[in-house]
Amino acid sequence: MKSLIAVIFFTSLCFGQSQSTRSGPRLPAEPCAINEQFNLVNPDTSKTSYLCKFGHWSPVSGASQIPPVYAWPFANWADDGKTISAPAGRNVAIGTTVVDPANGFLGVYDDFNRADTALGVLGTPNLGPVWELRGASMATNPGKTQITSGKWVSAAGDIVYALQTLKARPSTIGAQFSFTSNGGATLNAALAIGVSTAYASFQNMIHTVVTPTSWTVSVWKAGVQDHTVGTGTFSPALKIDGTSYTVDLTFAGNTLIVRPPQGAVASFVDTDLPNYSGQYVFFEHFYSSATDVISLLRIEKTWATHGLPKIPGLTVGDITSFSTVNPAASITAGFRTSPALTSTDRSVGPLRVFAAKIVAGSAGSGSTGTVQFGTVWPSAPACSATDENTPVQPIYVSVSTSIVTITASSAWGASDKIDVLCIGM
Repeated sequence: MKSLIAVIFFTSLCFGQSQSTRSGPRLPAEPCAINEQFNLVNPDTSKTSYLCKFGHWSPVSGASQIPPVYAWPFANWADDGKTISAPAGRNVAIGTTVVDPANGFLGVYDDFNRADTALGVLGTPNLGPVWELRGASMATNPGKTQITSGKWVSAAGDIVYALQTLKARPSTIGAQFSFTSNGGATLNAALAIGVSTAYASFQNMIHTVVTPTSWTVSVWKAGVQDHTVGTGTFSPALKIDGTSYTVDLTFAGNTLIVRPPQGAVASFVDTDLPNYSGQYVFFEHFYSSATDVISLLRIEKTWATHGLPKIPGLTVGDITSFSTVNPAASITAGFRTSPALTSTDRSVGPLRVFAAKIVAGSAGSGSTGTVQFGTVWPSAPACSATDENTPVQPIYVSVSTSIVTITASSAWGASDKIDVLCIGM
């Protein structure tokens, strides 16, 4: 959680990190002097200006959508007349570091808002390397898939995966999508999202499937679905008239928070989550048949970021200028005698994140406790809790806009450490 908060304030730095650096001309070292300006010369002789904000270099021309696009493909990069050469197919971030796409990015984001592509091509996302496409059973033939009118589409009957590699397991991954009518009677298209420990094989993974009628998150082990983490149904069903929906998953240790396209936010604790999810992610068009298909899937945006929440419409300027620290929380009841609380509570644009570590008292007894937020939430957040000393113990969370009450299935032990995470708008 600390890394999540830290990266909010160091967005430009984090997305500029890489596996290796090249010597030669670059932006001056950070921290820079506030309001200092520096120009880099692009390969086409145009210049990109940077302004120092909060000790870090940021492009002068407008705020980028999250994640910020700080990576450019290049063959030669010039810094006021001095040239850096690099292998084709690599990228330079903020004119200083070279990132090999095979080694992964901290974030991937694509709104597919570019020219229509040929079949079997998605091209390069707003952030991240060129999409790698695979077909059914991870075959390299991507099938009949392409960008059309700013959306990623595939023909009914095709199974298409778009793959990316991050530097670490994403803290959040999601998509904006829609369904359109295809005139069939029984079969629906499905959006699938995978987070895996192995590249392109996806034997071990956390697998999410969304259809017009339901959503399911499951753990796969050795290529077989092992168990369901969580599931839900839509009542009424999602529309198949092009209405846009969003699904988003947030990982934090053993906790998964699911924001389904319709219905309440759901939180789950599963000890397999960190062991069967990794840096390899995919988004999938799934059709079980080419005939009798009711709905067709249109993917409009995708994101997967390590350490930074993806909030559609939030800008870099929002993060750096409007982050606020909320008043401190307090324990109002329970957690044995004289418990201790360490917490952080921050708002970034519409997003608010609260994280706390409670150390149960060394004396007394009890299996419940209440924490009062330092300031009320606009609406009750989604919260989860884990006992570090007994991680398999079921813990029940009840939350309102002002308090979160945590109840364990058995009594707290002396000095038990209880971790609490709340996320909301």
